[in-house]
Amino acid sequence: MATLPDGKMKDLAMWVDPVRSGAVLGGATLSWLVLEKSGYTLLTIASNLLLLLLISLVAWKQAATFFTKMPPPPAQSFELSEATVRKVVDITVSHVNLTLAYCYKLGTGNDLVATAQALLALYVVSKVGAFFHILTLCWLGVVGFFSWPKLYAAKQAEIDKLLGEAKAQLEAAKAVLEKEIRSKISSAAPAKKTE
Repeated sequence: MATLPDGKMKDLAMWVDPVRSGAVLGGATLSWLVLEKSGYTLLTIASNLLLLLLISLVAWKQAATFFTKMPPPPAQSFELSEATVRKVVDITVSHVNLTLAYCYKLGTGNDLVATAQALLALYVVSKVGAFFHILTLCWLGVVGFFSWPKLYAAKQAEIDKLLGEAKAQLEAAKAVLEKEIRSKISSAAPAKKTE
């Protein structure tokens, strides 16, 4: 199983500083509760906060013209350098092209096993998505981040054994399923005529 690289994220996930890890997990849980129970969406809250910020800046600027001792808000010009944009685009283009090539491969059905796996994955995601709000899934990811690494470190031998057994069973089931699919495809194919 992959391990977390050394650094602050690993320290958070492994609860090296319980106060800091607890504060981050508690803050994430509180944010989730507020967003989930208030009925607001993340987009609504973000747009309302930006609206409040914009009104405050305009009011501050107007108040600074009336009161000479009050400085205007510090405003900086926000610009992206062309070099930064080109670097991001160069990195992004290769990933987008790889993704599109894989989607084309799935869509044409050239690799039936990969296509079946993608269909199964999309079906599972749609069923899970029907039960959970996207924000709840994000929160479950945060909870998993704070619980799984510590649990794995404490019970590594047992978890590795169980994962090995599960992997062997999945591989066996996959082999049987592939054999069955291939036999049905070959039996459904029209027989070649010999002259």
